[in-house]
Amino acid sequence: MTLGWFKNKIAAKLIIGTLLIVSSVLFFTSLSMIRGEQELLQTHMDSLGTSLAEVGAYASVEAMLTEDYPLLDTIIELMVTVSDVVSVQIERDDGRTIAFAQRENLDSNAEDSTRLFIKAINPSPLSSIELGRIIVTMSAEGMRTLTTQRTNDLIRDSIIAFLLITLLLILMLNLVVNEPIRRLVSMVKKLDGESFDHPIQIKQNDEFGHLANELDSMRLQLKNSYDKVHEQNKELTMHREHLQQKIEEAVAEVNSLSSLLPICANCKSIRDDKGYWERLETYIQQRTSSKFTHSICPDCIEELYPGLMDKE
Repeated sequence: MTLGWFKNKIAAKLIIGTLLIVSSVLFFTSLSMIRGEQELLQTHMDSLGTSLAEVGAYASVEAMLTEDYPLLDTIIELMVTVSDVVSVQIERDDGRTIAFAQRENLDSNAEDSTRLFIKAINPSPLSSIELGRIIVTMSAEGMRTLTTQRTNDLIRDSIIAFLLITLLLILMLNLVVNEPIRRLVSMVKKLDGESFDHPIQIKQNDEFGHLANELDSMRLQLKNSYDKVHEQNKELTMHREHLQQKIEEAVAEVNSLSSLLPICANCKSIRDDKGYWERLETYIQQRTSSKFTHSICPDCIEELYPGLMDKE
């Protein structure tokens, strides 16, 4: 697939806008998931540390009463084998440490971030007498490592999801937006100003389909208008040619009348180009649109009918 779709402004804007929304959603979703997992891990560590301290305190009651220190050492040595436990120590009520155990091959980073869980050692759950206390030191390094790993996994998954969404979005917009626009442009370009016979149709029941129908309606209106204008132009051309012919005929008549005409000095007949003599009115009527009506002038009345004018 070519990248011609990116030249389309609508598709480009839709892609950029959608990707910004998707990336924002992925970012805030990932951030929320990371914070949620951090809180979950923190809750897990608190629960584990509290439980270990309570179990250790309960298991140490008899050894504290009998001052069985080897048993105390065994108890706390078992406790330091639990994951994320850095050290366990038991103190008497006067604050003197009577048992201490620390994890072997301890990572130096484990001591940088630790949390203490302290539980009083009472003879019975309801007793207010404290025989001492047990202190469980736990490292947050494991939680930090797990959080970092989960963060990296979420970032990787988010990037993969973003790329997949981008690819699907490009394919979808190319199919749904760019392809119909390309087809519409191709069909509109076929309307070259003289031929409106190519229909504009897209078999889609969506906005592009409605747009194609509206454009096709406009095409039909333009075709009807163009046909009317073309027909009127033909009529005007024929009328112009007819007028041109009339003008040429009139010019020819004027030219024929503007030349020297041989006329009889007595009867006023005119000799045409072929040598025939014609009466003046006949000659003019044949060569112009003028018509003659006959009357008599006063001089001729006096000459032909003497005294008639005096009687009137």
